Amino acid sequence: MFTLAVLLKQVMLQAHMNTHESDQAYLQQAREDIEFYSTQLVQVMNGVALPGKTLRTVLHDSFEPSSVKQLDSQQLQQLAANIHATIPPAPDIWSAIYPILMGLAAGKTYMYQMTLGSSTQKLTALLSFETCVALDNFHRARTGGRAGVSYVFSPLLREPSVHESSA
Repeated sequence: MFTLAVLLKQVMLQAHMNTHESDQAYLQQAREDIEFYSTQLVQVMNGVALPGKTLRTVLHDSFEPSSVKQLDSQQLQQLAANIHATIPPAPDIWSAIYPILMGLAAGKTYMYQMTLGSSTQKLTALLSFETCVALDNFHRARTGGRAGVSYVFSPLLREPSVHESSA
């Protein structure tokens, strides 16, 4: 009986170690992916979208509405579709970032939460908070809100946290 208990404990410890190693690999891959996508996005955002205007400027000028209703307007959805057709990497890269952020947000350990926090900080440091907000709004307009994304940056689109909803 004692031998069985020791074997069971060893199996449980091995399973815990495998889970920890798997988590470490996932977190490392998430950091590398955020680094790759953010670097690519910086280059795209600084590219010319219209004569004399970078994509960053166009998004700042167009995708900072005061309400979700304005964001969901046919005019902004058409503008988002036109920008996507002209410069597809920007929305495609931003779309690729969100599964990473959502995966990190789903992890309940401090390591996942810290990696999520550092990833969002990296994005705002490289792109600016204003640009991240505009990209969230642009993404919402482009997908018509059907992407199933929990937006992180846009105050219009961010779901209230437990602290905000109880206040």
